[in-house]
Amino acid sequence: MDEYELISGIKNGNEHAYRHLYTKFYIPLCYHAQKIVAEKDQAEEVVQITFLKLWENREKFTVIGSLHSYLYKAVINNSINHIKSKSARLRKNNVQLDDLYDYLAISQDNGYSIYIATELKNKIEDAIDSLPEKCREIFKMSRYEGKSNEEIANTLEVSKNTVQKQISIALQKLKESIKDSILVLLAIPIKKM
Repeated sequence: MDEYELISGIKNGNEHAYRHLYTKFYIPLCYHAQKIVAEKDQAEEVVQITFLKLWENREKFTVIGSLHSYLYKAVINNSINHIKSKSARLRKNNVQLDDLYDYLAISQDNGYSIYIATELKNKIEDAIDSLPEKCREIFKMSRYEGKSNEEIANTLEVSKNTVQKQISIALQKLKESIKDSILVLLAIPIKKM
């Protein structure tokens, strides 16, 4: 099936066309989502949500450009929404998800977005690894495990104020360590394919 037949079939509720699209793009989209959300199971969930939304809204399904680009952009958006929902407690001092969104929104056709996402992810991981042990532990419990400040305080037998202060310190150090990288990444010329 060509792209037009797939799009037309899906709009008309053709399950065969939907299965064909799913089979063709599921694995590459999971790989792409994993570059953003890091965990394989979360990446699979993001891709499944993408396909589910596509099917649920099939009557409105409109593709401008290529189907490939449409799906990759949908996965990027759903990955970012996934990160934002997991990080709902993050405030103004958080690692700048909006900047990450801008980097990932670069056209999939030129390959820069994968490079940029990988570089930024590595820089963030290095910055987290360089935090003092207790600060790193509290930050990971908060951001990776999704625990509340109160849960962290109870687990580590420290005050909530200590947890808040350590998270604030971690976020400030993360911002400082990636700010130069963000400027360098923004300076990379984007080539149109």
